[in-house]
Amino acid sequence: TGTIVFAMTIQNDGYIGDVQIYKNMAGENADKLLLEALNKLKKQKMRFLPGFQRKNPVDVLLTLTYDFDASKK
Repeated sequence: TGTIVFAMTIQNDGYIGDVQIYKNMAGENADKLLLEALNKLKKQKMRFLPGFQRKNPVDVLLTLTYDFDASKK
């Protein structure tokens, strides 16, 4: 259990782009499990609403803090 701070890009087409883990305070495997979960979302073609600037879609970098508990499945 613990916290992971990571960033991911929501591309201008709404799909998840690059993912970077900034800080892992949840154990050795937590970052691998998080990346696996995000890769599953990518493979499922999950889309988000992109950011807009002057009525045009743009990439958005999201920095997120996730409370991780590997004991819950």
